[in-house]
Order: sequence, then C-alpha cells, then structure tokens
Amino acid sequence: MDVREELENVLHHEEILWRQKVQCDWLVLGDHNKKFFHSRTLRRRKQNRITALKNGLGEWIMDDGQLKLEAVNFYSNLYGEHPGPRRDFPSVAFLCLKDEDFNILNRQVSNEEIKAALFNMAPLKAPRSDGLHALFYQSQWDHVGTSICTWVKEVFDRKRIDSELNNSLIMLIPKTQNLVEFSQFRPISLCSILYKLVMKIIANHFKVVFLRLLALEQVGFAAKRNITDNIIIAQEVIHSMRGIPAGLVEWGPNLEILTS
Repeated sequence: MDVREELENVLHHEEILWRQKVQCDWLVLGDHNKKFFHSRTLRRRKQNRITALKNGLGEWIMDDGQLKLEAVNFYSNLYGEHPGPRRDFPSVAFLCLKDEDFNILNRQVSNEEIKAALFNMAPLKAPRSDGLHALFYQSQWDHVGTSICTWVKEVFDRKRIDSELNNSLIMLIPKTQNLVEFSQFRPISLCSILYKLVMKIIANHFKVVFLRLLALEQVGFAAKRNITDNIIIAQEVIHSMRGIPAGLVEWGPNLEILTS
C-alpha cells in the first residue's frame, strides 16, 4: 500500500511539472494527460526561442553567441549608470519621515508577518534559479517555517543578504508581434523565493508610509488610488484648450500636469 501511494504521488507531481511548463489552463482530457502537455511545451519552447534579431546598426544577427552579447550590451546601456552632471535639490524639496514612520519601517519582523508574506505569493509561478516554487515552502511550512523565520530576521538585523540568494534569471517578454530588435522585449527578473520574501516584507512596510509621502497626483503603485484619475485630468486639460485661440496656450502648467 505504501508503494502504491508513493507511485501515485510521483505521478501526480509529474503532471504538475508538465502543467507548469506548458503554462495553459487545465484541460480535463484524461487522468494522466502528459502527452498533451509535452506537445504544448515543445511548441511553446519553439515559439519563445530567439533565432534572429537586429543589432544597433540594423544588421541581422543569427548566431547564438552574438545574440547573447548583443542582449547584454543593449540592456547594460539601457539600465546602466551614465555619469553626468547631477542636479542639486534643496533639502526642503522632499517630505521627511516622521518618527512614527521611521518606527514602522524599522520595526521588528514577526513570525506571523513572515508567514503571511510567504502565503500571499502565487504558489506555482515560474521557477527561480534554485528551481523551487513558493508552493514548496507553503506546503512544508511546518518543517521549514522556523528556519525561514530565523533567516529572515537575521537578514533584517544584519541588513545584508547572501549574494547566492540574490542570483536572478532574466527573462525577455515580447511586447509586440514580429519581433526584430531587443527594444521590443520587456525584461523581468525571476528572483529566488527567499529573496522575494524579504523584498515583499520591505514593500509591505513601505505601503504604510507611502500614502503620506506621495502627492495626490502620484497614483502609480499606490494602494487605494486609481491610475485612471490622471487620464481624466489629461482629458479635461485637452478639452479646455479647444476653446483657446492658437498661439495663446501656456504649455508650462499643462506639461507639468501631464507629466506628473
């Protein structure tokens, strides 16, 4: 009986593995539909493979090594630091943290907070560099929960994280059809679950103080604010300019509103 249960458990996990790889909705086509998932996975891999793209000079690149080098150079130039003159801002240009905000950001992390942050993660997102999903830690919390809580508290006490856990997989997500250059991809980072757990706890701390620091016009990534509010403001500005004679529009305030 134990052998049969173990076999069923292995087969069940094999189905879950193929379901994750194919990334499609579950279709009830049989108890063990691995052939369907396998064919969909192979098709998806072929569609996602980058075989040729143009470089910065407009030349087509088809060699895998050159494609990798071009990708590194493109995103290094895009997101890398470009030294230049820095503008000095007066000390009163930004709001300051109050003592209560400082205490919130530096409060001791509790076991309940760590567990809540972990269980709020999607269980079967794409695997990270360590190959583990959030589901593993969630299902085995009774066994690994104490170790995870101890490690997270040590990270906040030492204010540093092990470099091995900071390794991330960079994935390129296509933004359009018929891709021809790297600017048409959106890169995302697949961080390890433990690294993501620490970042999620920090983000939860910031959520409490963000609403008091951000201006009312700043709605992106702010809870309880609707990003469509700025769209309505832009529409009202454009509508009000329709009745103004050409050449009499003062663009300074309008541009400040549209770009805020």
